[in-house]
Amino acid sequence: MFEEELTELLQRARQHNGSIGVTGALVYRGEVFLQVLEGPKEVVRSLYYDAIQHDTRHKECLVLWEGPAQVREFEDWSMGFYRLAVGELPGHRSLDDLLF
Repeated sequence: MFEEELTELLQRARQHNGSIGVTGALVYRGEVFLQVLEGPKEVVRSLYYDAIQHDTRHKECLVLWEGPAQVREFEDWSMGFYRLAVGELPGHRSLDDLLF
């Protein structure tokens, strides 16, 4: 993903998520994204199943965990972002090792 595409994606996500009460974070490395979404169950499910899964840029989408939380971990972020470099995860060789 080119830098300008990523910047545009984040700007749209931040604006949209803020308007629907969703918070979260996005971790990116190469072609792999890991995203945390927080908010009302129906809103988050709709965002995932109606928008994210149907976006043609996405492939092999997996839900790693779904469930209630006592508090939001990213309550101040409509969409936080972190670009992860290879070797930044202690105990893992790459983000791929964490996900697969």
